Amino acid sequence: IKGKNWDSTYSNLDKFQEVGKKEFEKPVLTKTIPTEGNVIGNIDDFEVKPEFIRLSGWSSFKEQDATNNDIKIIFIGKGKNYLIATQKVKRQDVTKAFNNKYNYDDAGFAVKMKRKDLPKGNYKIGIIVINLKSKIQSVLITERVLNNN
Repeated sequence: IKGKNWDSTYSNLDKFQEVGKKEFEKPVLTKTIPTEGNVIGNIDDFEVKPEFIRLSGWSSFKEQDATNNDIKIIFIGKGKNYLIATQKVKRQDVTKAFNNKYNYDDAGFAVKMKRKDLPKGNYKIGIIVINLKSKIQSVLITERVLNNN
């Protein structure tokens, strides 16, 4: 960080946080779920603690570069669904694993939320991918479930 007199200060925070993003994201009630199809991905890490929930992984449209995508998580409950924004995480390993002409480096995501912000209930967890240029969006319903009771 540059000071008033252009002196530099460095502090190793040992964590990543995008500028403008909060440490904890808040879920938002949504009525719609995009249709399933043409989305690949996985929730690699899913941690549920008494105070918070943390998810990370990767997702993209199949056989398309991930450079213009936004990724959200959807908690699908009985009659009520909740969306949550994610932070982008570079995932060169995904591009390397597929070893094709598509760039999946921007397919990574991570999010942390307070458990109390999500109403009690049982939820399926989906990953929504939105192409910011075409506005096309689709969901991948994962095998992950959350019992938030």
